[in-house]
Amino acid sequence: GITAAMHVSSYAVSQASPLVNLCSIHPPFSITQRLLPQLSGSDEFFHRKAPHPSPQIFTIRPYRPEDKELVYKTCLLTGDGGADGTHLFTNYPNLLGDRFVGPYTKLCPSLSFVLEDDEGVCGYVLAALDSKAFYEQFEKQWAPEVAKQYPIPQFGIKEFTPEE
Repeated sequence: GITAAMHVSSYAVSQASPLVNLCSIHPPFSITQRLLPQLSGSDEFFHRKAPHPSPQIFTIRPYRPEDKELVYKTCLLTGDGGADGTHLFTNYPNLLGDRFVGPYTKLCPSLSFVLEDDEGVCGYVLAALDSKAFYEQFEKQWAPEVAKQYPIPQFGIKEFTPEE
């Protein structure tokens, strides 16, 4: 049978209305309906209703190549368990995006969406219709090309950093 994979991330520009990061195996349209302003929470399977509705308006639209920089930035800003991961990837700030965003936008562009607020891109929803086929393409097409941009970690010297 066909299995689905999805990666969802959002970054709140203001602390007043952070967004919940949700990930589930649903068609992208149903999961994006759940990307609403929340007061708190990042548990992927717990959806908490905001006590006060937000007047902020969000738009979900298809990903475009010119979104890459902001979507990669969002990935980095949520790259430390939902918190800002910039301090963990100082040498290679695109590493998380290359691992968790790029494969979807390149291999499954029709299932790649961005979330926008009045300040621009603030989140994304990425999916693959068939997980097995996606990971096969990832290993054969995406990973070998992207790996050329990053040095091979030296084994036995010390503990690995998140970048390694």
